[in-house]
Amino acid sequence: MTSKKRAQAAQTPRGPTNPQKRGDIGQYFADTPPANKPPHGPKMAPISPASHTLSPADSPVPSVDSEGSVRDILRTLPTREDLENMLQKLEASFTTRLESVGADIKHVGSRVQALEEERELLEDRLLHLETGMLSHNTHLQRLHRTLDDQDNRGRRNNLRIRGIPEPHDAREILSDTLRPIFNALLRRSPEAPIHFDRAHRSLKPRGAPTAAPRDVICRFHYYRQKEDVLQAARNREVLDMDGNILQVYPDLSWTTLQARRILKPITDVLRERQVKYRWGYPFTLQTTLEGTHFVISGAGDLPPLLSALGLEGVSIPEWYGGMSLDL
Repeated sequence: MTSKKRAQAAQTPRGPTNPQKRGDIGQYFADTPPANKPPHGPKMAPISPASHTLSPADSPVPSVDSEGSVRDILRTLPTREDLENMLQKLEASFTTRLESVGADIKHVGSRVQALEEERELLEDRLLHLETGMLSHNTHLQRLHRTLDDQDNRGRRNNLRIRGIPEPHDAREILSDTLRPIFNALLRRSPEAPIHFDRAHRSLKPRGAPTAAPRDVICRFHYYRQKEDVLQAARNREVLDMDGNILQVYPDLSWTTLQARRILKPITDVLRERQVKYRWGYPFTLQTTLEGTHFVISGAGDLPPLLSALGLEGVSIPEWYGGMSLDL
């Protein structure tokens, strides 16, 4: 730039050329507001006269009435004596209630003690009754066993024959029918004498013509003769005159038959292991296993035999009425 141009630039004012725009901005910096705009007032709320701080000289003096009301309020407040009386009343009330609760607790305690004593008495009586019931159970089983033995002794000369045809249109004489059968079994003459006290069918209603014939029960006059026939029937096949196969059994009481059915799981195992056993009278099951002899007369004798056979899990009930009397 030349010196001439510099002189011209120095003479030219640097401010804005538009005076109107300068006036618009300058109004914010001028000491007096523009004429066309009202002056702004203070934005703070006016101070009320009541909000001025009062000097100690200006503070209100309490009146006599206010002092009297304070004294009245203080008079109505409870005194130490009143509080002590109130506490005494509360203590008396609590004491009365606690005494009542204590009396109830003592009454309940006495009742509990009486119940405990009564329970101990009942336990003793129950133990006595259980002992008596077990003793009665043992005696009843013995009586039942004795009666069963008497029943079997009354049948000791009897035999039961199964399979003899039963006529439905004619009366039969069973002694004449049985004599040749037993003589053939004993390998004697058909006319050889065999003394029967009686012979009859089992005491139940006659069945249909197609039903199995009823068993025949005969009583021998001589026990030895009955035993000979029974032993021969165990070793030989028994046939009647028409060739029918017969079965011969000893005549036993119902209780003995039930006991044998109950003990069938044990006798089956003995047969499988080819261990010999026999039935005794009064009713017993007798066997010898590994040098130990077992005699079973009741369910209480079974545990050692079951343990020897490895049948601890088998349950055998009492066959002399013990199931209904067990406690």
